[in-house]
Amino acid sequence: MRKLALPMLSGLLSLLVPQPAKALSKFAERLVYWETQSPTLFHPSAEPFDIEHFEIPFAALKSDIAHNTPDKIRDALIFDDGPEASHTTDPMVFKKDDGTNWVRWIINPNDTEFAPALEAWLKTNGLDATRHTYFKAYRTASRSMIIEDPETGAEFSAKVSTNNVNGVSQSKGEFIDDGEGARFINEHIRFINAKGHFDHFKVIPEPVFFGIAGLDQSMTVRSLANMERTKNYYMPGTAVLNDALGLEIAKLNGAEDATAFWKEHFMKAAGLAMGEMYARAGIFPQSNHSQNLLVELDEDFHPTGKIVIRDLTDMYLDEGFFKSLGKGPELDKWGQQYVIGRGGQVRLEQWLLWQNSISTWPSTPNLAEWSDAYFDAFEHAVSEVTGMNRDELKPTGSAMYGENGYRTYSLASKGWQEHFQRISQLVPSTKVREPHKILASHDSSGHDFSRHGLPNARIARNQKKVSFQQDAVSNGRVNSRPATPRYMMKGKK
Repeated sequence: MRKLALPMLSGLLSLLVPQPAKALSKFAERLVYWETQSPTLFHPSAEPFDIEHFEIPFAALKSDIAHNTPDKIRDALIFDDGPEASHTTDPMVFKKDDGTNWVRWIINPNDTEFAPALEAWLKTNGLDATRHTYFKAYRTASRSMIIEDPETGAEFSAKVSTNNVNGVSQSKGEFIDDGEGARFINEHIRFINAKGHFDHFKVIPEPVFFGIAGLDQSMTVRSLANMERTKNYYMPGTAVLNDALGLEIAKLNGAEDATAFWKEHFMKAAGLAMGEMYARAGIFPQSNHSQNLLVELDEDFHPTGKIVIRDLTDMYLDEGFFKSLGKGPELDKWGQQYVIGRGGQVRLEQWLLWQNSISTWPSTPNLAEWSDAYFDAFEHAVSEVTGMNRDELKPTGSAMYGENGYRTYSLASKGWQEHFQRISQLVPSTKVREPHKILASHDSSGHDFSRHGLPNARIARNQKKVSFQQDAVSNGRVNSRPATPRYMMKGKK
């Protein structure tokens, strides 16, 4: 096994621990290490393992695959060869070497509920239910797994349903509306970023979604390609607030006080990121905790000033912002309980210090001071984006509850209304995709959603019987993003 090349850290032995992946980039290696060492309740193994997958005909699945998905990731997930289907009376029989596209559907290794249900569904529909192995996988602090293609070196993260997270019994379904929601937010952020790059945050893209309407299961894929492309490490907030890991990086940066260092480079940086995201994109995390926020570090492990956000389906939408974009109907489909800003007021929370394990730093964080630092930075970023003075952004209420804090804000001011008016001038892009990358996407009803968007999620969930429709395939490539973003009501969490 190779070691990370960190000559500056001769005294920080844990950073020189051999890392598990023989083929992973050093950036993905480090992410695996931080993910498996930082949880407070358990430490998943950092060793790679052979992960199982089903091979399912592309045409049997709902899908949404971004036109800019890295080729290596797309080709790792979709291939044009697969197992011969078992005997079936279904008129659509998928056979090996007939040009059919197949999808490798990842199976969570701890699951004993959702994968068996999918296996039964495959058999019922006359499809092969063999469990194959091809990918190498690495566990994380959550149910998602880091996946490596052993032939091409493609690196991505996959999230599927499981009833067990790293040995802890916990039902975590990945439903169709979750996958569609992630794709909607991914494309929304990409559209806003195209109008002017974000200064304080970036996201881990979620370019790929597959779903099975008959089961209400989905697989969502996150691309990790940007880490190696930009030569940056992504340090999860759970690692920042880990007693040993956070202290080591602070020392590497010459900080005598880890608390002061991370107050600046995590809490304030997160506040700036969330303020910019809320003001410029009209979204805010539902679970604003340290697992979903990562600190971007350069190759020498110095903070770049940017926060990296993941789990895109887990977002609130701001009513005023999306109505200003002419997307009021989308708010109803997203789910009313996940829409904020109604009645001209919004309550925003931060849970970044939740379950931290800090005990040996020279000084431990003052929870109220860190929360204030976060929200002060949040207000600064909103002021920066909207041009409002800080008096207009003065909170109407605030409190701490345990390790968490919140502030409420009025959106009824003239400054906010002027900001929403400027937002209304943005016109959604209708860029036409390249023909060689178009693969029409159908759901089980046979509707072509590459042009018409999606039906209500409740309709999809009520479909009990699946009849497959063959997709039109051009060069085995994937479907383009529709003009109308495809997403589902957010009902199940």
